[in-house]
Amino acid sequence: MYQLSKNIIDIYTETFQLFDKNDDGHITFKEFYTSIKSFIDNITKSELEILFFLYAKNNLITVDDFITIIQNNINIFNNVSELELISAYKVFDVDKDGFISAKDYKIIMQKLGDPISDEELKNTFIEFGLSLTDYIDYKLFKYLLRDINIH
Repeated sequence: MYQLSKNIIDIYTETFQLFDKNDDGHITFKEFYTSIKSFIDNITKSELEILFFLYAKNNLITVDDFITIIQNNINIFNNVSELELISAYKVFDVDKDGFISAKDYKIIMQKLGDPISDEELKNTFIEFGLSLTDYIDYKLFKYLLRDINIH
């Protein structure tokens, strides 16, 4: 269905769930707009309206629609500014030491409402080419986000 890795699909799913305030499996345009604008500031409301209403049914989209929108329009979403990447990195750097550790990643996943087991954490870091004692620095974080479209 998707041409994305399981890990990337999980990240998009978690983002969707974060903005699905009433947990009904759908988001409104307002929730969609807020979710995308939270990490991409340079996309216009009219661009997002077009994307949303191409997929919306009864003025709502599902998680599958959300992932499809991102997958099919990755060129728009890859135009994230450096400042936006730095802001996102700071969110993931829970202990503010300049790096994202396995512990930081696990905390963020829990805050997003999708706690992961130690085994899932280990597998995620292996997918990133890391061990649990390694850290994700800004350069790797940027690479992982910008390289999303080849997964």
